[in-house]
Parts: sequence; C-alpha cells; structure tokens
Amino acid sequence: MTNTLVLAPTSFELDRVQARIADRLERANGAIELCGFGVIASASRSAFLIEKYQPNRVLLVGIAGGLTDAHASRRSPGAAMASELVNPKTPQSNQSTAALKVGTAACFDRVACYGIGAGTGNSFLSASDIGWKHWTGAVEIEDQIGIGIDDAEEISRHGTLLTCCSASADEGDVSRRRKAFPDATAEDMEGFSVAVSCRLADKPLEIVRGISNRAGDRDKSNWRISEALDAAADLVLKLIDQSDE
Repeated sequence: MTNTLVLAPTSFELDRVQARIADRLERANGAIELCGFGVIASASRSAFLIEKYQPNRVLLVGIAGGLTDAHASRRSPGAAMASELVNPKTPQSNQSTAALKVGTAACFDRVACYGIGAGTGNSFLSASDIGWKHWTGAVEIEDQIGIGIDDAEEISRHGTLLTCCSASADEGDVSRRRKAFPDATAEDMEGFSVAVSCRLADKPLEIVRGISNRAGDRDKSNWRISEALDAAADLVLKLIDQSDE
C-alpha cells in the first residue's frame, strides 16, 4: 500500500513539483501521478489512481488563482458538516488570516464547486441551490466538502478553495464567484473533483495550491507560475515530513 499519493493536473505542474520532492517522496513510500486538467478528467483519473495505489492519503498539488488580495479565513455555519467531510477528524484550529499572495502556496479547510447547476452569470444557481446533491447514498455530497489530513495539525488553512469549470476571465467573474462563496480565497479546476473521488473511496485529502496569479487576470506577464509551484512543492515536503513524525 502506498503511503502518500501526490496528484498534479498537468505535466508542467508535475515536473516542477516532482523535481523538488522525488527523493523525499520515495523514502516515504509515496508516488506522484498526473490526474488530468479540469473537472472531468481529474475526477475520472483520480478515482482510477486511488483504486490502483490504495494510498493512506492523497495530496493534490498545482497552481490556482487568488480570489482576493486580502481576506480572512473563517468557517461558514454548516459549511463542513460531518456528512460532507473527507476527514471529519481534521483539526480546524489553524485557520490563517493572512492574505494569499501571488507566488505563495496554501492549504484549505474545504473545497466547493462552482459551475454545476443551472444558469450562467448572475443567473447561476448551484446544485444545492436547486435542491440537488452531487452524490447520494451512504455518503452524501453537496456543494462543499471538508478536506485535510490528521497529520497536518501545524498547517495554516485558508478558507474555501473554489473549483470552477473554467477560470475567471475578468473581475466580473471573480465578483460573482465571491458573491456565491464569500469565504472563497482561491479558484482551481480540479479540487472538488478529486475530493469527490477521495470521499467515495474514504481517503483523506489535502490540497496544496501555489497562487500563480490573481483570478481574472489573464495577462500572463503578471503570473508567477514557477515561484508558486516551488512554494507548493515545499509545502508538500512539509506535509510528507509531518506524516513520518
């Protein structure tokens, strides 16, 4: 059985992270794999890889867009009820009030889904808004899933990571997403999908995202992808080391 399965959405993310963590991950009986780009590929591939490796835990790592310049992490009432949690035992006492700056990396205490439901733009309604669950059965999954692993007690968490079907194109997109999820601090395109796979397989998940840009800023001259991925890789190393303590 693999101790830690590290997933990255794209080859450039995987290559950059792997270069920094490969030796330490191997000594910790871990593996790193591509999970695919976007909500569909990452859901399918992560489910396959979890079944293949049967890991003790999963780490998703890659880049994300920061939704705010300054924010405070806080738990919305009922946002991470036990029925929604990937790991209900995860401590929630290390929530940070620091801003997520471009070029830094962060973990989160939950991941939410934006873009699946009804309508678009200002008319958008989430699955929960229209009375649907993403999954029903012994496990029920709504628009938010709590995430985190038991070993990561010293890791600061930054509110909600918002998984979207497409990245924000402008400030209008950012405003609508922040209105729907006021404590969202960053957006990605795979987190919720991998969280669903982990929840159904009863595997704890940690998501590490390097903040490569401000959400809505499509001018890549402002992006700091390499620096963000290096920061994310260093945070993954910290998580791996904590698991061996």
